[in-house]
Amino acid sequence: MKRWSVWSSIALVACVPAGDMESADPHDHGPPGESGDVVRLSEAQREGAGVRVVEAGPGVIEERLRRTAIVRPNLDAQAHVTPKVPGLVVGIRKQLGERVEPGEVVCELESAVLGQAVSAYVEARAMTEAARHQLEEVSALLDRGVAIAEEIHAREEGLKDQGITTLRPFYEAERALAEARLERRSRLLELRVTVERREIVEETAREQLHVLGLSEED
Repeated sequence: MKRWSVWSSIALVACVPAGDMESADPHDHGPPGESGDVVRLSEAQREGAGVRVVEAGPGVIEERLRRTAIVRPNLDAQAHVTPKVPGLVVGIRKQLGERVEPGEVVCELESAVLGQAVSAYVEARAMTEAARHQLEEVSALLDRGVAIAEEIHAREEGLKDQGITTLRPFYEAERALAEARLERRSRLLELRVTVERREIVEETAREQLHVLGLSEED
């Protein structure tokens, strides 16, 4: 809407006194030769024609413009959200035009790809825990075997020093101790390698979930 302040005036000039206007002939344009720009109106005629005589002064003119338009959302304020995994939308939390704060849930998505990634991570984590548990149990058994071999070796060594037994049992005990230590070392090395491989698989599965949009807390 536009507004302008203007000055306007309307001049009504009569050739007769105001008191004689009621009796004046509206069709009388004065003597012959007089200008025809002068119009004489009675009060009744002015009221009928809607003419008002007021003192000239400032006023306001209002102008209304009607135009055909199409209301569209602000494209600069829009953001297209694309899921990182394919799936089926099973619930919508926000509608078009609603304000969305960071972290708010916009929709619920069921994805077989995400489900498989989660299952792979859970399986990898379980396998890692099993490998660590096996390492602990086997390590305890091998340590016990080495401890027994050390006891036998120490006993045979004492008997040898006392001359109570021959050297054969001592050498056999010494060989058994070396074999127990070697088996423990090789077996533990094998199990540690297995644990490390399981940890790599678990970490890969975890990173895959991060790529698909899940946080560490999720």
